[in-house]
Amino acid sequence: MSGLDFFADLVTTGTVLGLDHTSTPAEVEEVFGRGPALDEPTNMIHDFGLIEFGWWRSRRRDPWQCLYFGPQAHRLPDLAEHGDVEPVLTERYGAFPARLDFADLREAVEARGFTLTEDTPVNEGTAEYWEPTARMGILVQLDPEVWDEPPGTVLKILAPTSPNVYRRFNGRDQEFAGYIRHLLTCDESQIAAWLDRRAPVPDQDWWFHLRRTVALHPAQDPTWFLLRLALDRQAAERGIDSPNLAAVTLIGALLEGAGEQPSLRAAIAHRPAMNPSLNAAIAHQSAVHPPLDAPVAHRPAVNPRLDMDVARQPVADPSRDEAVACRSSANPPVDGAVAYRPAVNPRLDMDVARRPMTDSSLDEAAARRSAVNPSLDAALTRQPVTIPSLDEAVARWLATIPSLEEAHALAGRSPDEIRLARRLRSQIHVVRSALPLLTSADLAEEVRAWDELRPALLRGGCR
Repeated sequence: MSGLDFFADLVTTGTVLGLDHTSTPAEVEEVFGRGPALDEPTNMIHDFGLIEFGWWRSRRRDPWQCLYFGPQAHRLPDLAEHGDVEPVLTERYGAFPARLDFADLREAVEARGFTLTEDTPVNEGTAEYWEPTARMGILVQLDPEVWDEPPGTVLKILAPTSPNVYRRFNGRDQEFAGYIRHLLTCDESQIAAWLDRRAPVPDQDWWFHLRRTVALHPAQDPTWFLLRLALDRQAAERGIDSPNLAAVTLIGALLEGAGEQPSLRAAIAHRPAMNPSLNAAIAHQSAVHPPLDAPVAHRPAVNPRLDMDVARQPVADPSRDEAVACRSSANPPVDGAVAYRPAVNPRLDMDVARRPMTDSSLDEAAARRSAVNPSLDAALTRQPVTIPSLDEAVARWLATIPSLEEAHALAGRSPDEIRLARRLRSQIHVVRSALPLLTSADLAEEVRAWDELRPALLRGGCR
């Protein structure tokens, strides 16, 4: 075992010693043995040296959500020189290199049966790669004039990430705004016909961008929420989303729609048909309170405390502090979560720094189709829309996954077993947020059983 094995295990399993974005702060501290370097009411950072976890929550009473985690590999020269790589890592993997070369990492990852996909870089003088199932993003230095590292050096590996799809659609905001203006006036049969004309060939990136544009709008707006669900259904029917992913996506949308509003929560929990009273419940939702797995789009777009340089974080070794401070001042994004803005919603993976599109004409279109608009009520009468309950959505998810017995038997040795375990672990993290709203005791018991299994999935890495 070596330090390179650690990085290859991380990229292929999406875990650090069995920890990931689904873990709790207590689980992280149990493994690494100490508390956070930054602890504020709504922001928290665990900085253990090489490994860093960043957390966020909207209010003190909310549970912590992991925004990002992974190794800040650019720190390796100082950590290796001073023997400061976390003991829990060196006890398992042995010595760590003073520099992580991307070519070596890629070879080790491919030897395990996985492939890294190149992405459009955000930062000048870098290349970006990611592993789709584990959603690990890799930032590689290319230009020594921009980054104070040899070319090919891995600067950081963070998760959960998504590809930079938005860069493909730069300059097309008005085009997509026009799409949404039109779709907000359509019932689902008209939406389906429009999609037949506009997107006859499946294009994952196009669908991602269209759905993200709608999902970024606050869930309390009933017309946007209906359009979001309609597009999700169409994506499932057209094979853009697998049945498994479609079920998890629906759960995430329903949880976000319910938020903290008791009236809407009760409506969703008890399987309503879409009607004016439910519209009113959504329309009167006064604030967005994302649940555990709500889209990162609704979190602060730029959080200077989470983007802080490591020079402003307490570290145990003053010499290392000074060395990293020099690098951080030259490379501001290196120590924050700037390169990769993670998300936990499987469908809405996006960069937090990407601002939701705002267009007053879109809001006007939505207003014309609002819950109190007679034309909308008439449209709903002609084309009834039923919102599934959370119980139904969870039942759909359970029908698409292996049995608990099969999941317990996953050894995590083959690439297929690792990918399945990775998907299950991420999806359990979403589904368990529905527990407070489930009306079926049997369903709740099944979800709890899966949640109890979650930490054991991939605990041993992929070796």
